[in-house]
Amino acid sequence: MKLRLYDEISYLQELDHPYIAKVYETFKNEETNRLQLVLEFCDGGELYEHLTDSDAGKYTEQDAAKYYTMMLKSVAYIHSKGICHRDLKLENFVFAGLQLKLIDFGLSRKYGLGISRMKTAVGTPYYVAPEVISKHPSGYTEKCDMWSLGVLLYMMLSGRPPFDGQSDQEILRSIKRADYNFKGRDWEAVSKEAKELVAASLVYDPNKRITALESLKHPWLEKFQEAGKGRLGRSGSFMDLKVATQMAKFTEMSGLKQTAIEVIAMSFPPEHIEHFRKEFEELDTNGDGVLSIAEFTEALKGTFSEATAHRLFHDIDSDGSGTISYSEFVAAALTKKEYFTKNNLRLCFERMDTDNSGTLCVGDLVDLLIDDEKERHSRHLTTEQVMSMFRQHGFGENDQLNFEQFTKLMQEEVGQNPIDKEHGMVDAENEIAAADSGSAAASTPASATVSTGPCGVGPKSERKSKSKKKCVIL
Repeated sequence: MKLRLYDEISYLQELDHPYIAKVYETFKNEETNRLQLVLEFCDGGELYEHLTDSDAGKYTEQDAAKYYTMMLKSVAYIHSKGICHRDLKLENFVFAGLQLKLIDFGLSRKYGLGISRMKTAVGTPYYVAPEVISKHPSGYTEKCDMWSLGVLLYMMLSGRPPFDGQSDQEILRSIKRADYNFKGRDWEAVSKEAKELVAASLVYDPNKRITALESLKHPWLEKFQEAGKGRLGRSGSFMDLKVATQMAKFTEMSGLKQTAIEVIAMSFPPEHIEHFRKEFEELDTNGDGVLSIAEFTEALKGTFSEATAHRLFHDIDSDGSGTISYSEFVAAALTKKEYFTKNNLRLCFERMDTDNSGTLCVGDLVDLLIDDEKERHSRHLTTEQVMSMFRQHGFGENDQLNFEQFTKLMQEEVGQNPIDKEHGMVDAENEIAAADSGSAAASTPASATVSTGPCGVGPKSERKSKSKKKCVIL
């Protein structure tokens, strides 16, 4: 049980998607051996409750398509990470505002890297796939999740499960026979396309079963997505000019400031960054939950050259994964008006102050950015690189920053608008300046007259090159 819990935490820490609940921090008490988690607050209740409380206990096709799209995107993302959930059910999707979040990875399993099939019979009777029940020696794959999603779509459209019985054994026998139908009054008004997508997921042979990415391209879902096309006020998948400008400004910031903004971005509730989620999904044209360099470059056509777009991409891809995750995108897109508030800065400072000393030092950043116990990313910082993040602001490796000095550091502005450098687009600069109005005015750089003392790191070095940081995982 303990190993399963640690596996679940490990999976959740890897995942970064708008439709998957986040794990912000973990705390282990070595004396009591108790583990505490700080999770994303999802206040909207379970999908089960939401469905049963709806009219007639089922959804309209439009609502079902909206929620099913969110579910598919979360599952497509975990499958792209080599994770099979194995317990998809109404109770494991919860609402945070208007967004549906996937939770409970207690039965999840990593596959790939030589482990292409799973053999343990797990799951919840109504939703479990026939190949999981059969315990065949050849095992099963992540396609079992697609069967479960088919069951969920069936229930959202009709208000009842496709496989029923008086006992768990009767339900399981019905599943083994793939014994379901679209008969009855509940299905009379449901479109042919919706039924086709359900049927494509409830295919007995998993090799012929539809995938999550294929489902997202199904005509039934695309029909409802048509109404949302161009919802951001432009055609195609081009990035909003304001977002592109801010991302370019983000890459001009120091590693220390970028790290702080990443921490702040992680604290925003979904409704405060809804506009960034829509932007991210607009640019994620294949629906896999990350931005590839091709998608990112295409989005910046007409704003930056291909070479500049590639440079920005690699600078924003802070963990070196070769893709831009949702949190990386949001952090780079936040304007000063959004992140520069006293409350945001105070919370950020306290989270970065890992030893609770009331000051920030190199040792705090080492604790935050360097994970000695588990290799999570393909690039890793050294202590020397973390030290250089301090030196960029004129601080020594033993200096300690108080909150006032940290605030001044965050108030520093980057130089000329990066779009102006390439295109001379003065209007873009005016737009950003207007968006930032009301923020505190830029001040002189933070003073290097700070408290000093040992931080427990070394060795000393005078190298001043800009460092590449790891993605913050709290």
